[in-house]
Amino acid sequence: MNKQRIGRTLISITCMVLFMAISCWAIGISASENELSDGIRINTELQASSLDSFVFNWNGKNYSVYDSSLRLAYNFNDNNEIGEASNYAVDISKNGDNGILYDGVSYSEGKYGEGLSFNGSGFLRAGDKSSLDVSANNGNYTLAAWIKTSQSTVGVILNKGATANDLYYPLYSLQLEPTGRINLGFNSPTAPNSYNLITTRSVNDGLWHSIIATRNGNYITIYIDGEFETNGYTEMQPNTAGYRFVIGARNPPNNRDVIVGYYVGNIDEVRVYSRALSANEIHDLYDSEFQEYNATEYRFYKNIAGLPDGVYDYYGWVKDSANNVNQTEQRTIYIGVTTTTTTTTTTTTAQTTTSTTSTTSTTISNKLSVTRSLPDNVSAGSVLTVSLAMDVNELDMPNSVGITENYPTNWNVSNISFGGIAKTSPTHIEWVFWNQSYAVQDRLIYYTLSVPEGITGSYNFTGSADYGVPSLIPTVGRRNVQVTAGCILKGNMPPCNAVALSEVISSINSWSSGQMSLTDVIALINVWAAS
Repeated sequence: MNKQRIGRTLISITCMVLFMAISCWAIGISASENELSDGIRINTELQASSLDSFVFNWNGKNYSVYDSSLRLAYNFNDNNEIGEASNYAVDISKNGDNGILYDGVSYSEGKYGEGLSFNGSGFLRAGDKSSLDVSANNGNYTLAAWIKTSQSTVGVILNKGATANDLYYPLYSLQLEPTGRINLGFNSPTAPNSYNLITTRSVNDGLWHSIIATRNGNYITIYIDGEFETNGYTEMQPNTAGYRFVIGARNPPNNRDVIVGYYVGNIDEVRVYSRALSANEIHDLYDSEFQEYNATEYRFYKNIAGLPDGVYDYYGWVKDSANNVNQTEQRTIYIGVTTTTTTTTTTTTAQTTTSTTSTTSTTISNKLSVTRSLPDNVSAGSVLTVSLAMDVNELDMPNSVGITENYPTNWNVSNISFGGIAKTSPTHIEWVFWNQSYAVQDRLIYYTLSVPEGITGSYNFTGSADYGVPSLIPTVGRRNVQVTAGCILKGNMPPCNAVALSEVISSINSWSSGQMSLTDVIALINVWAAS
């Protein structure tokens, strides 16, 4: 069923499951969303007997939720369907680094479903597989966990050991300091040289917090609850030879048989990646959850709060180990946006006498609207003019406005209207307007394109408008232009279409108002003179 948003009211939209039969089994994916008082909830259900990859696309950006860089993923849901038991946790990544629970660690309250409870005398140990020696991958990695604690002593969240000079030093260690601050540390091969990055924010307030730390080359960064907290720089290279991976405690440097740094509290959704996630991926990880139901079923859940007015698209894409793929349909969410389409008739270029022009208008709240006008039909070898009418509410004008216009590849662009800053490529134009320098209200911007000779068919124009809100980049309606076989004047060849004097006069008026180039006007006059 489909239900639409009116103003700020959106209720559930559910799309049907898409199945693709493959050798007597199916890889399937479906998606739905609904709105509660504090945000949008998106649920995506997956079916695959051997999951390889899952990508979530939000507003044109891909977020790789499940791939080969995910080296460890614990849901801690005590799910016997995947083999979990009271003393056993299953890694749902491809590596199977399952963990054993020791000395009083038990399943309890989690951030999503269940999690693990640590009483200050237990820990989880996952062995010493090389798949978790992520510092060997050029030193790049991401460590993530949800924690809930009131502890005021050192408490290790997760730790991967390494051997150096017959001692025991961490490849990486994420721990809670007595102040409640987060410490990401590691040692170099020439121990005891070590590096530690400590946050200024404390998280031992008894509430759930997302802790994510990354190393990207020489840059170390810690995020709390999806937001940047602190960063540092070091040229110190970490150990690469690994030992045990432990959650909730660690071994001291000089004794592998002693456990210290016991954690007290709850831990859920532990992740280890062999790459540094981007800031956007960090935020996506913060407001989402990915879990395995059973051997063939998974769920991706995403909670997006505080969305400003705009148009938002999303879909899910899945691939199994046999390279079979499937995806949901693209879903669209409208928040405070109205879209209208009108059709008018206008005179065009020398190769056609009249043409239908489609106008697509996208209004973003009461701040910005953009209207594109261009012919529905053109001839190969002709020149067409595309106009974009931009209107910004003077009472609520943003600091800047960005317009991106995507046109067919290798259609040569020329005569880009003056105003703002424009940048071109073989596929698109970008304009940026600052209200301090340019009056952007009611601005008409335009450009001309040379339609290549010898082509026919339907070609797409798309675009986007951005008024300074990073999460709001709505589309400026997609339009199709039908290209028909053209007749181009070459040498003394006769014209294929007669041109009326009224068209010549109209073209001169268009040139005087800046909507048509002088070259095009002269070409039209030449066709009129020869007809």
